[in-house]
Amino acid sequence: MHDFLLSPDEIHVWRSGLDGSPEKLREYRDLLSEDERARADRLLREADRTHFTFARALLRRLVGAYLQATPASLKFSYASQGRPYLIGNFSRPIPDFNLAHSSGTALFAFAIGREVGVDIEFIREPVDEAAIARRYFHPEEAAALLALPNAERSREFFRLWTRKEAYLKAGGEGVSGMG
Repeated sequence: MHDFLLSPDEIHVWRSGLDGSPEKLREYRDLLSEDERARADRLLREADRTHFTFARALLRRLVGAYLQATPASLKFSYASQGRPYLIGNFSRPIPDFNLAHSSGTALFAFAIGREVGVDIEFIREPVDEAAIARRYFHPEEAAALLALPNAERSREFFRLWTRKEAYLKAGGEGVSGMG
């Protein structure tokens, strides 16, 4: 088992791919709780089931390394917006954590004594940046985005979107909190 140390003045961010061999998928699935396996099984696409399984198993492995606990023994509950948190007593401080995944890549963030959020988005076309920006961004942000040349707009849209999403996730919300 790895032993990761996290001091209160640090934030650790991890990135990982979410694909692997069928053997690794079975191994990781065994780390999940019954409700996590059921949640994975409800996903329609095989790739989504695989990515969810890898993301949750990696989260368990990372949290386990910070707490010196076995990944399968960890118990999670969920806040009203679906954000997972740990239940139980540990000899080390429980880190605040957050995860996001998109198109086969995951980000995980960990901190002690502060809320943390991450987001990752696959840049895809076409996206109606104008409509989304007008609905979810501050009017000045939307105006600045829409003033950009088309060639720059998509990248800047996703940069702003992921920052906003990460910020809201740190507070336990998410996109639903942006309306």
